Amino acid sequence: MSGRGFFPPGSGRGGYERGWGRPPSDRGRGFYDGNRGVDPRMPYGPPPSAFGGRGGPRQSHTGYEGHPGCRGGGPGPYTGRSDRGMPPPIYPPSARGRGMGSSRGAFPTGQPVRGNAKPRGATGSTDRGRDQSSESIKTKSLKPTERGDTLSAASSTENLPEAARQKKSHPIVRPGADLASALSKLQIQRSIRIPSRPDAGGQSGAPVEVLANCWDISVNPKSVLMYFVETIAVFRFDKTKGEKTEIRMPPKEKRALIQQIVDALPADVIYDGGHTVYSEQPIPGVSKEGVQKTMEIKDPLNRDQLLLEYRIMEVQTVSTEDVKNYTANEHATSLDMPQTCKAFFTCGNLADVMYNKYGDNMLQCSRQMANDLRRIRVETIPFYTTEKGEKYSRRFTVHGISSESASTLMIDDIKQSVEKYFLEHHKIALKYPELPCVKVSLSRDVFMPMELLTILPYQAPNAKKSDIASEVIRCAAVRVHDRFRELQTFVGRLMQSSHSLSSKFGLKVNDKPVKTPARVLDPPRASFGRNSEPLQRGSWNTSSFYLAGGGSHEVKWAIVAVPGDRAAQKHLSILSQELPRNAARFNLRLGRPEIATASRASIDELFRNYQSHGVQLVVLVLYDDLHYPSIKRLGDIQTGMRTQCVRGRTLDKPRVIPNLLLKINGKLGGINWQIQDLMRNDELIMVFGADVTHPAPTQTQHVRQSIAAILGSITPDLMRYAVVVRQQATTERESKTTREIIDAMESVVTELLTSFGRNNNDRLPTRLIFYRDGVSEGQFENVLVEELASIQKACSNLRSGYEPAITYIVVQKRHHVRFQPLDPRSKNVAPGTVVDTHVTHPREFDFYLCSQEGIQGTSKPAHYHVLYDDSDWSSDALQNFTYFLCHAYMRCSRSVSYPAPTYYAHLAAFRARDWISDLTEPAGLLQEGKFRVHNSQTTGMFYL
Repeated sequence: MSGRGFFPPGSGRGGYERGWGRPPSDRGRGFYDGNRGVDPRMPYGPPPSAFGGRGGPRQSHTGYEGHPGCRGGGPGPYTGRSDRGMPPPIYPPSARGRGMGSSRGAFPTGQPVRGNAKPRGATGSTDRGRDQSSESIKTKSLKPTERGDTLSAASSTENLPEAARQKKSHPIVRPGADLASALSKLQIQRSIRIPSRPDAGGQSGAPVEVLANCWDISVNPKSVLMYFVETIAVFRFDKTKGEKTEIRMPPKEKRALIQQIVDALPADVIYDGGHTVYSEQPIPGVSKEGVQKTMEIKDPLNRDQLLLEYRIMEVQTVSTEDVKNYTANEHATSLDMPQTCKAFFTCGNLADVMYNKYGDNMLQCSRQMANDLRRIRVETIPFYTTEKGEKYSRRFTVHGISSESASTLMIDDIKQSVEKYFLEHHKIALKYPELPCVKVSLSRDVFMPMELLTILPYQAPNAKKSDIASEVIRCAAVRVHDRFRELQTFVGRLMQSSHSLSSKFGLKVNDKPVKTPARVLDPPRASFGRNSEPLQRGSWNTSSFYLAGGGSHEVKWAIVAVPGDRAAQKHLSILSQELPRNAARFNLRLGRPEIATASRASIDELFRNYQSHGVQLVVLVLYDDLHYPSIKRLGDIQTGMRTQCVRGRTLDKPRVIPNLLLKINGKLGGINWQIQDLMRNDELIMVFGADVTHPAPTQTQHVRQSIAAILGSITPDLMRYAVVVRQQATTERESKTTREIIDAMESVVTELLTSFGRNNNDRLPTRLIFYRDGVSEGQFENVLVEELASIQKACSNLRSGYEPAITYIVVQKRHHVRFQPLDPRSKNVAPGTVVDTHVTHPREFDFYLCSQEGIQGTSKPAHYHVLYDDSDWSSDALQNFTYFLCHAYMRCSRSVSYPAPTYYAHLAAFRARDWISDLTEPAGLLQEGKFRVHNSQTTGMFYL
C-alpha cells in the first residue's frame, strides 16, 4: 500500500502529531516523523476528552486544565473504552498543551466546519462565511464554565451524542453585535479549523507537469518492539585502588552517552536520538520489567576508566500499520530531499587561518580578529598531562585577542611571558612568538598562543549576512536539472545502503520523484504613464513613471559624498549628469543638484540646511558602511529628508542609474507602473504585509529585540503603502519560546486603516487581505487567533458596524520543496507556475507559486497557506491576485518571489534594525514600543 506524502520531515506536521495511539515522536528520523517527543514508557491510546476515562494528569487534547476527561474535569462527551480496546491512557508531561490528539480539535464522529470552511463538494453561498453552520472567528468566542469546559460555538452538534448536545450552550456573537464588547468578555476558542480549499483547485493558466523533490513512501505493516533507554550514573574507576567515584555530569551530557549504549546493541535497531530504540527482534536479556546494566565507556581525556550505569526496558509493541494508515490520510508525509548550503568558519590551525586572512598585519588587526573569532570553539594540541604521563587536549571558547604578542604578553602571577611559560612548563618552543594570543576565559585573563589551537569544524561565522551572502549564493546556485540528478543519485545510494534495515521494518521509498500537475498563470497587464501593455513574463522595461503631484514641478536635490574619497569626484560627476538625463526618459524632472562632501559630524548640519532651502532628495555616495545607520536614522526619523544611498563601487557597474531611479521615484511619492488587473472599480481592497524579524544571539542586549513591521496599502491600485514599525520582546515570558505574534496589532491596524481613509476621501476598504510572513506551521493557530481577533476588534472600534471581509494568508519561503520542469531545455519552471495538488494539503487551502524568473540556481517557490477567509475567494482568483501582486514591487522591473507588501515589510523591519545598530541606547527612537518615524515618511516608502 502506497501513500503519497505532503509535508517534509520535521516540518511540524510530522508523523503522529495528530493521530490517536501514536508511538513516541522520532523528530524526523527513521519512519516516525513527528516533531514532539514523548516519554516512551507511557501507553498510548485515544485522548480522554474524546473517549471518556480518567485522562492524564492535567492534560487534555486541547491543552486546557479541567477539560472533560481530565482529572477533576468530569466526564467527557464520549464514554466507555476506545474502539481499540485500550485502557485509559496516561499522558506524559512532554505532551502538555497539545495532548496526544488533534491539534486542531474535532470529535471522531464529525468534523466541525469553522470559519467559512466547506467540505469538498459542498455547494451554496456561505454569506461570506457567516451562516449558522460556519461562523467566522467572531462567533468562536466562548465563556468557559466554572469547570473549565470548552465547546466550540462554531461546531455543528448534529453528529454529537445526546449527552453532548444537551450540554448548556454558550452565547454566540452574531454578525451585527457589539464585537468589541464581546471580545472583552469572551475567550477565543483556540482550536480553529483552517479553511478548506473552496473548490477542486485552480483551472486558469497553461497546464504543465513538473517534478517535485519528494518521493512516495510505502509501508508493509509489521510489529516492532519499542524500548526505553536512560542513563543512571557515570563513575570513574581506579583499578589500582579498586574504587569507583561518581562523576557529576549535566543531564545533557548524560543523554549524549546513550549513543554509546545503542552502539553496543544489535546492529538492526533504530535509535531516535532521545530515549527510544526500536527493534524488529527482542533485544536479548531485556524484558518489560527492565534491566540495569553497567558498561565501560570511552573517556575523551583518556585519564581513567569510566563506567556507565544505565537502564533499558521494553515498553510496548507497536505496529507499522499506523504508519500505513497515516500515509493514506490527509496528513501523509513524503520523503523530502532538500539540498542546502551553509557557511562555516574555516577549520584548521588558528594561526594559519588568521594569517591567510590578515597576513603580516595580524598584530595590528587584533580588534577585527576578535570580532571574527568571538565565541568560536577551539581545541588545544594534546600537551596537558595526566598523573600517568598521558597527553590530552582541552577545548575552549574564544573571548578575545590580546593586543600584545606571546613574547611580550606577561603572566602577572609568575612575572613571565607566555612564550617562556610554555617553554619551561610544557617544553613547547613557539614557532611564531610574534603573534597575538587568544583569551580563553570570560572572567579571567587566561591566554593561549594561536599556534597551539585548532578551530573546530562546523561553526557558523560571526560575519554579517551581507558579507557572506554572495559566497553562499554562488555555492548554492545549482542548476535545477543538476540538482534533481544529484538528489536522485543520493536517494538511490541511501536506499541501497539501508535496504536490509528498511526492509526489516517494512519501509520502501519509490525510486522516482513525485510528478505533479501544474499551471503557468498569465502575467498581468500594466500601464506606464500613458502606455498600457501586457508585461513580459518575469521581467519588463519601464517606459514612463506616474509622478507625485502630476509631475509638473522640478525636483530639488543634492549629492553628497560620505566621506571624501579619491574616486568621489568621478562618482559625483556621473550622478550629476546621468541621473537627470535618465530621469527625463521617465518624465521625472531633476534640476541642477547641489554637490558636497561631508563627514559624519557635518551630515546633520548639512541635512538641516538642505531642508531650509527646500531640497526634497539627497543622494549620498558611501565609501564604507559605518555611516549608513546614522544617515538613515537622520533622514527617516529625525528630519524626514528623503535619502538614497549608493556605494561608490556600485556606480562603476552598468544599469545602476535606471535602478536608482525606480527607488527615487517611489520615495518622492510617485508610482513606477500600475498593475491594471489589481484595480477594482466595484470595491476598495486594502492589502497588508507583516513580518517579524528576530535578532541573532550574538547581537548586543539593546539590539536583541524583535522588530515587527506592518504595512497597509493606501491607494486603490495597491502600489503605495503606509507602515508601522515596532520593537517587541523576542521570547514569550513563560515558555521562553520565540514570540511570533505581533504586539499591539489592534492599534497598528487602526492606524493603517485611518491612513487609508485619509487618502481615499474618508472611505474604508470592503476587503482586507493579510499576507503574513515569518510564521512557522506549528504557530498557525496561536498567531491566527490573537492577530485576527485584534484585526476584527480594530475594525469594530474604528466605525460602528464596520465589518470588512478578511483573508489571512501565511507566506512561507523557508521550506525545501523545489520543482523541475520536465522539458530538459527549460532552465527553471516558468514565472507564474502554480502547484495546488499532490504535494499540497489535500483539504486545506494552500498552494505553491513560483512567481519570479530563475536567474541562477534552482527557483524556490513561495508556499501560501490560507488560514482564514470570509471573502469567498476561489483558487483561481486568489492565485492570480497573489501572482499579480508580485509584480507591484517598485524596486525592480521584475516579478519577485512573494507579494510586494510582504517584501516591503521585510525591508522596513531590517531598516529599523539599521536605525539602532550603532546605538548604545535606542529608547529615544521609540514611543510605547513604536518607532517614531517622521510624519512625512510613514507613507513615503522610505525602505525602498
